[in-house]
This record gives sequence, structure tokens and C-alpha cells, in this order.
Amino acid sequence: MDIDRITYDDKDEKELDEVVMKNVDMVHIERMDDGHIWIALYSGEERLVVNYYTKNNEKILGYAERGA
Repeated sequence: MDIDRITYDDKDEKELDEVVMKNVDMVHIERMDDGHIWIALYSGEERLVVNYYTKNNEKILGYAERGA
């Protein structure tokens, strides 16, 4: 798994901005509850986990876009 970059919008590294990776074998996305989305990216035996959540358990909006 090649992680090109992981960037944050804050100095405490709690506001994830961007994750750029190459050579990903599998992506697993799961809604854990109304305010938490868990994402795991796998390459062989390696795994990177990304968590998106909201403090007040508000609705999370998102979309997926297929590349050319």
C-alpha cells in the first residue's frame, strides 16, 4: 500500500482533509451508527482505517464518484 499523503485541516490532526493512496486491493465502508462512518483500505496484509464522525450525531452526507 502506497500512502501518498494524509492531510488535516487542524494542528491536532482531528479534522481529516485528504487521504491519497495507490495500490489498494479492497475498500470496506461501514456506517457504525448515525454519526460515524468507518472506512478500511487494504493492500495485502496492510490496513489503513479512516473514521468520519459528527460530535452531535447529526446526519452525515456524502457521495461516491466513479473515475474515468
